[in-house]
Amino acid sequence: MDVVIDADGHVLEPPDVWARYLDPAERAGAIRVRRGGDGRDFLEIAGRPARLTTPEMLGGLGGMGKTLPELAAATQTAHYAESAPAAAADPAARLALLDRDGLAHALLYPSLGLQWEAEVDDPAYALAHCRAYNRWIEEFCAGSGRRLVPIAHLSLGDVAGAVAELRRAVRAGARGAFVLPFTLSGLPHGHPAHDPVWAEAQALDVP
Repeated sequence: MDVVIDADGHVLEPPDVWARYLDPAERAGAIRVRRGGDGRDFLEIAGRPARLTTPEMLGGLGGMGKTLPELAAATQTAHYAESAPAAAADPAARLALLDRDGLAHALLYPSLGLQWEAEVDDPAYALAHCRAYNRWIEEFCAGSGRRLVPIAHLSLGDVAGAVAELRRAVRAGARGAFVLPFTLSGLPHGHPAHDPVWAEAQALDVP
């Protein structure tokens, strides 16, 4: 019997996930989803509204899996968590979805995590938020019998920090890592400065 794997699954991060999983000293400026005075949600990064992740996008992310009219309504309402399908935010519901779809495993990536780093210029801030997300997704997947597979978020802004975080995340259950298609330094991904990250992945035997 063939084993079918979702190799590009995504979750919707809880609105307060970074505030809860950052080290206490780092929480004041945490990335979070807030409800604005106009009744719509917005993504806050270091105390200011995000420029790239708009309220409409937040509503649309929460509307994943809905019909087109339902998705349009979610986009206009711009409510993130209230619109989210259960399987995007709850591991038990995700496992039930895997069963319905005949999937053995799902490799899980973030959704908000695909954009926020483009609005950050502090490598320490980026590393701390990657670490916080990774802690959460490791817990999200921990009781799934390895059917839900965490993929760690790494930032190349702090190469030594990325190496240490990859090592920690793999020990905690991650089976790989991803980096975004840009770097805080502007150096290409293949620049020799980043070689220690790829060397560590090779040593750990993870992609």
